[in-house]
Amino acid sequence: SIVAIAYNEEKNILKSLSSLADQVVDFPIEIIYVNNNSKDNTQKILDRVGVRNVFQIKQGAGHARQAGLDIAKGKFLISADSDSIYPPYYTSELVKHLKNEEFKGVYGLFSFLPDGEKSRFQLAIYEFFKDIIIKLRSVNRPELTVGGASFGFVTEIAKQDGWRTNIHRGEDGCMLASMKRRGKVMLITSRKSRVWTSSRTLDKDGNMLKMIMKRLIKELKRINEYFTKQKKGYKTREENIIKED
Repeated sequence: SIVAIAYNEEKNILKSLSSLADQVVDFPIEIIYVNNNSKDNTQKILDRVGVRNVFQIKQGAGHARQAGLDIAKGKFLISADSDSIYPPYYTSELVKHLKNEEFKGVYGLFSFLPDGEKSRFQLAIYEFFKDIIIKLRSVNRPELTVGGASFGFVTEIAKQDGWRTNIHRGEDGCMLASMKRRGKVMLITSRKSRVWTSSRTLDKDGNMLKMIMKRLIKELKRINEYFTKQKKGYKTREENIIKED
């Protein structure tokens, strides 16, 4: 099962869906899109192309991913985002490792699509350092490096534990932590599994120099995480908890 979530993605969702529909695999797959209460034409597009979809009115990535998990039928679940483009062998590359029963969860790296604010060359420089950081942190803290746009795991385990829905971000890390308690997890570095995603999240960090400096300062503050393992599962900060009314 490939489950992609969408929130106001009318500009990107056809690119995402086209790439997922063109996956080269030797096993059957299902594609599910979850519309997370979009206010634009996302739902109209999903209905027009005929892809299986579900509408989740509860806002948040955790709620959206859970809605997809609830109806997924595949032995393995591949998590995706609708602002990303997936290479042809993405699914087969993740499933290849998941077929090894030792591994319960796998995840990959990603590159950024230029959006006019930053050139592809600038983004490649940033990716180079980001890849190094992810590879180093993944040794002891894989739950802090996984991204929901490039993540695969065993569906049965996920259905037992569920996505965490009471946090603003980090639901992907919580799910990987669940997989890590049941078996091995793995960072896949193959180019076949590298996802292309929107760079809009980087625009708020300013120009290239400011972007790199901000990332460097952030990593220096948590340098201890590179060398120590989380002993009591996924830990989240108080400000990340969603307060219920």
